[in-house]
Amino acid sequence: MRVAKIIKKSSNKYITLTVLFLSIIIPIGVYAGILPTRYSIANNGLDGGDLLAALLTGGVAHPSGYPTYLVTAQIFQFLPWASPFFKGALFSFSAAIITLLLTTLLSLKINAPKNGAIAAGFVSAFCLGGSSLFMSQAVIVEVYTFQSCFVMVFLFWFWLSTQPGQAERSKIWLMCILSIICGLSLGNHATGLLLLPLFLGGLYLQIRNQWRLTYPLLFMVLFIAGLSIYLVIPWRASFYPAVNWGNAQSWKNFLWLVGGELYQGLLFNSTPLQLWERLKALSGIILANFGIIGLLFGIFGAFQSDLSKKINWALLYVFITSVLFSAFYASYDSTVYLLPALIVFSIWIGNFILKNWDGVWRKVAWGRLVFFFLLLTGAFLYYQTRQSIDPRREHAAADFAESYLSSVPQGAILLTGADADTFPLWYYHYGLGWRPDVKIITLGLVQYDWYRDNLSHNFADLKISLPNNNLYDDTWIRELSLNNNQTTVCRSWPITDGRYEINTKCY
Repeated sequence: MRVAKIIKKSSNKYITLTVLFLSIIIPIGVYAGILPTRYSIANNGLDGGDLLAALLTGGVAHPSGYPTYLVTAQIFQFLPWASPFFKGALFSFSAAIITLLLTTLLSLKINAPKNGAIAAGFVSAFCLGGSSLFMSQAVIVEVYTFQSCFVMVFLFWFWLSTQPGQAERSKIWLMCILSIICGLSLGNHATGLLLLPLFLGGLYLQIRNQWRLTYPLLFMVLFIAGLSIYLVIPWRASFYPAVNWGNAQSWKNFLWLVGGELYQGLLFNSTPLQLWERLKALSGIILANFGIIGLLFGIFGAFQSDLSKKINWALLYVFITSVLFSAFYASYDSTVYLLPALIVFSIWIGNFILKNWDGVWRKVAWGRLVFFFLLLTGAFLYYQTRQSIDPRREHAAADFAESYLSSVPQGAILLTGADADTFPLWYYHYGLGWRPDVKIITLGLVQYDWYRDNLSHNFADLKISLPNNNLYDDTWIRELSLNNNQTTVCRSWPITDGRYEINTKCY
């Protein structure tokens, strides 16, 4: 009897490992070949230039600073091969693969030992891996697939907290690690705050389930320890790196950066009509990512779920907060904040497969047929997604930066107007070291004391003053040239008709 139990346990372990392997080998095989080696702003990846420039210069990225991302992604830059941009994209891709693994594992855990749990776990990751929004962020330099990992960590933390009885030692060690990671998540993206109720809810459940009070207190301390990653920001800022958003060496500047004051106006800045249009578009977004079959299965799976009420409420909470934040945050790339909702929806699709796994009609195992039909339609989505998200096809930003930096006169001062022209130039100039003789000044930041202070430390001979009425006209530009020994001043600014095109002019 004991031998039989050991054999069964060993068999289940190998089955689980096989499912985990299959859940990632397909996305790896489909998408690994399209990771870009050259700078690209495809898939709303404009911020990648800023993130990499900050990473390569030991600097601080745009608000909220992203210390967790910068410290972790730095590891990939030590790889002895490929371009920095490829390494940055590889980090995003690796984070996506880990997210798929965690999605499979969580689905297996919350559904075990039900018949069909293995199929449900595989389907959840398979559908998420075929979704265009999720994988579009996996092949560029961005923070969102890394943030998806943290979403799964919070869900794992909550699930472990729902387990009855006293915690085992191995489980305590795991939850200690997860507590630190949960704290670190807030250093990757501010939307980690939306996940905080899952952590606090887990602490409440532990106390209610009569865990020793020492454990919830320990987990809280470790969570706070994870938040200490923000200490990296003032330390980096003290070296006055070229990319040093906020120059956060004082409390005022630190809070300006971490609080995201620059972007606070985007929150709750949508009109009721815009909100309604965004919410109406949700079904279309899910349809585009999972297909009509996935959309229907996910809806049925959400209502047919046999999961515990606590887990169901946790999944619903993540889905709703993700949708609402995406709707209320009026940025051009707000759809990317739907990623947690897509993760939950993929789990709901798996729930549908689980619920109907043993379905039989006239001796036909239609539950199994539905599973294979979903895989068949999913294979088409994988092909379609690969074609639509390939970032190697976008090279306009790289062409602009390379051409512009190659053509400007020796020692020129380059004035940039917006993210579209600033971030590519920062990546090439500061990150890759192109044209060390030129000076880049971002006009949108000149109004801030911290930016002018950082400029004075990096360019001691640069003389720059604020214009009257914040008007950077030709008169101010010629005065800038005159004050700096008649240095050539070149200005760039993007057009605003939806295309990526940068206008330039030298004085």
